[in-house]
Amino acid sequence: MNDATAAILHGPEDVRIERHPIPGPAPGEVLVEIGAIGLSGSDLHYYAHGENGPNVLRSPTALGHEAVVAGHGPRPRAPGSPSSPPSPADTAAPAARAATTSARTAAASAPRPPMAP
Repeated sequence: MNDATAAILHGPEDVRIERHPIPGPAPGEVLVEIGAIGLSGSDLHYYAHGENGPNVLRSPTALGHEAVVAGHGPRPRAPGSPSSPPSPADTAAPAARAATTSARTAAASAPRPPMAP
């Protein structure tokens, strides 16, 4: 898994499917696999009009922020807690937070060509 596919909005009704490198996690971060992304009403406003209320699209941006993720790896346990493996429910919320952080990092590091006027 060296790169990811993303729907990048370049302007109203101008979505391009692009591949971007996935940055490695920094210390204290985790990398999670995102199974699917949902689009929200704000994404649809950006797509249709290039803006959502007072927020105007100024550079290409990745659409979608409702992620379906899978947690991988053990969850840290409190001292004295049982050493049983975590359940999927135990890892879902931390994984979602990590996915948001990693997605922001990936989006921030993606190349951003200037938008056409």
